Amino acid sequence: MTENDEQLLMRFFDEHRRDIPDNGFTQRVMRQLPARTLRLSRIWTWLCWAVGIALFFFMDGVGQLRNVFASLSSDVVNIFSSMHYPLITIVLTSVVLLTLLLVEVYRLAEEY
Repeated sequence: MTENDEQLLMRFFDEHRRDIPDNGFTQRVMRQLPARTLRLSRIWTWLCWAVGIALFFFMDGVGQLRNVFASLSSDVVNIFSSMHYPLITIVLTSVVLLTLLLVEVYRLAEEY
């Protein structure tokens, strides 16, 4: 959509907005929702986490992650060593990549 279309839509919705009084309806509905559903949801979440963690350790997830990171780090070292760049370039590139990784991890942590 173009910017003009968006402005027309926003103006239309602003002109035709009708506020419906709630009179406590939302609060009454939320109080009547069964707590059992929330409890089952939490139990299911914890059960899935427990199974996931158990499978991670049962299938040697730590060892596999160690192998992946060792392989990745040796590949990166081999790439940089074959290019014959000055040491400062390698250090700066490593710092930039590490910063990007940390920013992405922080962003993902904030989403959850």
